[in-house]
Amino acid sequence: MRNTPKLTITIPAYKGRVELARALTALSNQTFQDFTIVILNDRSPEPYTDIITTFSDQLTIQEATNPKNLGAMENIWQSIQFQCNTPYIMSHHQDDFLKSDYLERAIALLENYQRISFVLTGPEWVARDQKYTKAATGSNKYDIFIAGEFAYNVLHFAPYMFGSVVYRRSALVDSWEYETYNTYCDRFFLGSMLEKNKSTGAYLYGNGIYECDHTKDESDNRSPTLTEDNAIALLAFYKNLLTPQYQKHVVQKIITNNILYYFSNFPIRSS
Repeated sequence: MRNTPKLTITIPAYKGRVELARALTALSNQTFQDFTIVILNDRSPEPYTDIITTFSDQLTIQEATNPKNLGAMENIWQSIQFQCNTPYIMSHHQDDFLKSDYLERAIALLENYQRISFVLTGPEWVARDQKYTKAATGSNKYDIFIAGEFAYNVLHFAPYMFGSVVYRRSALVDSWEYETYNTYCDRFFLGSMLEKNKSTGAYLYGNGIYECDHTKDESDNRSPTLTEDNAIALLAFYKNLLTPQYQKHVVQKIITNNILYYFSNFPIRSS
């Protein structure tokens, strides 16, 4: 009987058969293989059975179909909170794919440092139709950060990729608040984990994930829904994270600069 794996990888999926096959190809080439995969089918009109069968000799995969279509963000939230008995979980976006040593490096950090709540990395941007190429990160360097440093880094455009996060399941929190933060809820969620657990996160160098660049995808017709209210709510949250660690004038400068940035770049104005 196989022992319980260390990692559950959930993949929120809707259409995107080619992208899903690419993501699974990358997972089959990971140097770390002690994981199981759950595809969370959000009532896709395009089946995945044949793709799962193709990889059945290489990967342990199961498929769970939602009772109704939840939409991308709610399905991602469900995938993070998926009930499993592994110590670590990753919500892996189906149109991204990993470098071959990323999971090995991420799990090693989580195993060696119990205070780390999650590990993430930066991107190499690719088009939706980019072919899979096996590559490694080529770096053993990493940074550790607490809640205030997380906020500081994000506000200075740190390349933290939400689809690359490997979580310690015992550190997960039940906060999401999509209505308040819209698609910024991922940043709120990660900051909340650090704040509530009084823990650290880890950033792995080497850009361990190939991230789909939707700005170059003409078929991607998702309309912008973020408003200034979402941005202001997030900045207020960041201010609370920054305040215990940084001097008042530093916090004021960072928040003011970002308010000006958001005001200049948002197409949807608040009432």
